[in-house]
Amino acid sequence: MGKKDNSYTGHSPEARDLAIIGMSGTFPMASSLQQVWENQIRSLDCIRELPANRREAIDHYVQATGGSARDGNSYAKRAYLEEIDGFDYAFFHLSQAEASFMDPTQRLFLQSVWHVLEEAGYGGNQLQGTRTGVFYGTSETPEYKYSQMVTNVQPEDRVQATLGNLTSLIPSRISYLMDWRGPSMVIDTSGSSSLVALHQACQSIRAGECEQAVVGTGWLNLLPLEDPAAAGKGSGEAVMAVLVKSLEKAVADGDHIHAVIKGSSVNQDGRSFAIGGPNASAQESLLVQAWEDAGIDPASLSFIEAHGALETEADLLELESLHRALTSYTDAPKHCAVTSVVSHLGHLQHATGLAGLITSVLALKNRQLPPMHHLASNRALPESLANSPLYLAEQVQMWTEQQHPLRCGVSSFGISGTNCHVVLEEAPAVRRVDEPSGADLLFTLSARSESVLQKLIGDYLDVVKGCEEADLQHLCYTANTGRGHYEHRIAMVIHNQADFVEKLTQLRDQSLASVQRAEVYYGFTASELVEAAQPELYQLGLAALCQAYVAGTDLEWSRLYAQQQYRKLSLPVYPFEKHRCWIGMQPTETPVVREHEPVATAVAQVEAAPEATGPTLEQTVKELFCHYLGYDEIDEAESFYELGGDSIVAVKIVNDINNALHQDVTIVDLFNHPSVQEFCAFLEQVQADTSRSVSTIQRLEPRAFYPLSPSQRRVFVMTQFEPQLTMYNMPHAAVIEGRLDINKFQAALNRVIRRHDSLRTSFEFVQHEPMQVIHDHVDVEIEMYSHPIEEAQIQDELRAFTKLFDLKKAPLIRVALAELTNQKHVCFLDMHHIISDGTSMSIFVNELLHQYESESELAPLSIQYKDYAVWQNDRLQAGQQEKLEQFWADKFSDRLPVLALPTDHSRPERRSFEGDLLQVTLGKEQTELLYQFSKRTGVTTYVILLAAYHLLLTKHSGQEDVIIGTWVQGRPVKELNELIGMFVQTIPMRNHAGREMTFTEFLKQVQANTLQSFEHQDYPFEDIVNNLNLKRDLSRNPVFDVAFSLQNMDKPVMNSQSLQMELLPTHNGVALFDITLYMYETEEGLTSKWEYSTSLFEAQTIEQWGQDYYELLLHLVNHPDVPLAESDLIFQKQVEVENVEFLF
Repeated sequence: MGKKDNSYTGHSPEARDLAIIGMSGTFPMASSLQQVWENQIRSLDCIRELPANRREAIDHYVQATGGSARDGNSYAKRAYLEEIDGFDYAFFHLSQAEASFMDPTQRLFLQSVWHVLEEAGYGGNQLQGTRTGVFYGTSETPEYKYSQMVTNVQPEDRVQATLGNLTSLIPSRISYLMDWRGPSMVIDTSGSSSLVALHQACQSIRAGECEQAVVGTGWLNLLPLEDPAAAGKGSGEAVMAVLVKSLEKAVADGDHIHAVIKGSSVNQDGRSFAIGGPNASAQESLLVQAWEDAGIDPASLSFIEAHGALETEADLLELESLHRALTSYTDAPKHCAVTSVVSHLGHLQHATGLAGLITSVLALKNRQLPPMHHLASNRALPESLANSPLYLAEQVQMWTEQQHPLRCGVSSFGISGTNCHVVLEEAPAVRRVDEPSGADLLFTLSARSESVLQKLIGDYLDVVKGCEEADLQHLCYTANTGRGHYEHRIAMVIHNQADFVEKLTQLRDQSLASVQRAEVYYGFTASELVEAAQPELYQLGLAALCQAYVAGTDLEWSRLYAQQQYRKLSLPVYPFEKHRCWIGMQPTETPVVREHEPVATAVAQVEAAPEATGPTLEQTVKELFCHYLGYDEIDEAESFYELGGDSIVAVKIVNDINNALHQDVTIVDLFNHPSVQEFCAFLEQVQADTSRSVSTIQRLEPRAFYPLSPSQRRVFVMTQFEPQLTMYNMPHAAVIEGRLDINKFQAALNRVIRRHDSLRTSFEFVQHEPMQVIHDHVDVEIEMYSHPIEEAQIQDELRAFTKLFDLKKAPLIRVALAELTNQKHVCFLDMHHIISDGTSMSIFVNELLHQYESESELAPLSIQYKDYAVWQNDRLQAGQQEKLEQFWADKFSDRLPVLALPTDHSRPERRSFEGDLLQVTLGKEQTELLYQFSKRTGVTTYVILLAAYHLLLTKHSGQEDVIIGTWVQGRPVKELNELIGMFVQTIPMRNHAGREMTFTEFLKQVQANTLQSFEHQDYPFEDIVNNLNLKRDLSRNPVFDVAFSLQNMDKPVMNSQSLQMELLPTHNGVALFDITLYMYETEEGLTSKWEYSTSLFEAQTIEQWGQDYYELLLHLVNHPDVPLAESDLIFQKQVEVENVEFLF
């Protein structure tokens, strides 16, 4: 970025010296670090009552979790931050809902990191792709975790709250956001964590592992409900970060240097009087080691920042250790002051060390030592230290010129026994260099909103007023190169300081758009960067550059600053907007979706009748986007992907739209028109196209017979081929807690049976066609076990309970109850797949519990499953069939591959459906990395997991062309969400993983094919098979032998007023395919369940496949742009494929 200013003087920087070039933080009763310093000098007591707004939020949480509100005296007095729920989520491209799941410490740390980069002059994308490290100090504490608070209020969001708040992911989130390649780690040594994190960062820089490093920490009291007189009195809160790099490089780069890190040391107490107890000898050794590492004379230390505040015996032991260590080098009395940030801010737990370092740096910069306060104000040194080189800092002390630079030490100790000491030295003095001769300057400033930009203008005005004329060039250089460039922009040509102040003042006092002044420009662009500047632009002068900048052009700043030397200044940082992000901030009501006439008609009506109310189509679509994506407000031009949308959210939006407009809009339509503006324009075209409208499902008059739906027909045909097998049974076992009334349970069951026609359905051939027969009255008698059973017996009992259904006899459901030996009950439930699916099972259990608790009937269903079956068949015969048929004919126009996987046993001539299930879990941290990759690439988790599964099959078979079966929930209209029935549709996914492809390229193929296949899902799978005229092979399934499914929600526990039913993980011993991979998103991370044919595979083989899958998945996510052929995890050996069989 042009020439740097080598303007620091003083001692020559040693190779091991490090520079602190950036500092930021959020502290009690302070809006900036300058105010932190002023508070210390004034001995301001930051210990206070819990702020009213935070007390209100905690009261609300306590009441929501069953407690009662407390009066103000029930909260401990501490050094509180004013607010911890304000966060600029839109700035970081997060939704309000997603941000509300994040721990406030993470949110504040994210903003602190951004500020520390800007304060150092490295904002925006300057460090993108560099070896920048992140070292975060934290500890496990008894304080309440935010993830637990979210789960207590919103149990349905426990998975997202848990995974998103893993401590280990705090630095990873930063590295991911900034695209940094250096070490990223959490340090947990209890109370000394943050200072040990700094030590580790210094070691990493010296070892060449990273070029610079962010070191940070944070501590908040989320639920301070302790008695004020109890332990913990005097604790505080803070979130902070510093940026460190080698001193030599900082000087060469013209960085603004706050202080120098001369050296540090870490050691362990070892064996003391008790585990967690301090060891005086170890602390003394620590100090000596740190001073030797720094290469300084300890007698040159002006003060020591102590870990404690002379309040406890451990604090006095720290003083005695310091005394013994220092007296080995000097016997001059009262030579070195002792101070502690704890006396001002309270104890900050693991954040105390870094807080002490920041306040020590402020003391060095200001050449003043603030007095100790609060806890230590009435303390004095023990008599044994009367003639010690140490003394307590009881009043403000000014430092005059000395023979050596000002130095100090910072100590931090932890209950873990890990201790740390860091030696600091004041920054070298700045030497003035020759300044340019009054040349005009270019100054730019930008923000994501006009209000924030005006706040920045005011902040810069305050700085410019106190800026020396000679420093204006450095100020403009830092502002232009050291900040990100956003949508709302100003640019101006500056002649001198007076001109600068006058222009900023006018901008501050007026609306930006109304300012009309020569050489001052304002503009707004819809995106951060429109285009790169053309080379000739730089020859047109500063005014032309200003106009191009506010129009959105990306200027190449190095062209402007190549001929002069510049240094970075500490300037105002981005003033984040504060939007409340807290537990329960997700929208609680779905916006009302009204039926709309075409927009042109609606507009005409509004013009004719101004008093008419009701939202336009665009308003409604915008409300749906905001609701399901978790925003208060969005820009109509913003992309669905950029807002955090995925296929699950798309389905919800599309279903609501279809319900209102009676159209056949698909998620593919939304993906192809991803903004509110584009989607509304598309919907207007759809409304004008009557061929796309969807008729409402009509409730049919009673008949003797009804046709099967396509999904039912598939199951029916398969059961005719294998009538002796229970492969289409859906057995479940649920443990029931609570006092169970058997008679009420039986009555509730029959009320559910009466409510749903599908549960009273049998199947018969009528004129050679299978048909549904709906029976008016069918009772299901609960089978009662005569003796209690053990929980360990449930799986075996369920298998014995599972028996063949006769499709000609209703009901196709069986229920049994057994008492467990632990006073609980177990309910065995088995339905045939032809009348149910996974969603239906959840509907059944929820309605069963409701009917058990309530005497009132549920609202009548507007339609029944038979109505859907007729409607679906009519749709396929109403002009859609030909288009759908052609799509699948093209998809499988060439010969179809038969997947030749290596098996442990020879394939039997006739399929055996005997199978087993094996589970493998991916850890929380790895799961979060996958979610981050998904968000960064705009590819859904489903597509990533499916693509990785394809490549695993390629690895084991050597085949690039693979077909994988999957299922979709075929409930295209809202009325179907309450029905019990078989809606699942089978889709064959065919993709081709070329060796020359990268994973990124392969993902694009899989995503495109997935969306196209979903768009054509209504074509029955059995028709696809029939049209292919495949040779019948009884040893295999038609078209595919492997399958994949992702379950986004897994809620095994369902509650009613008096009962709790927990669905147990069970397996019916059936495998429909060679291998089926079921993926579940759970609290523990992604869980894979591998259902496999036991006639082909041994358990250990599938277990290894499960491990291979996760290893491959993480490899692909971490190396998405490496050609697949170069991955040893995929093409690790040549596989003979000449004899691979193909279907014709």
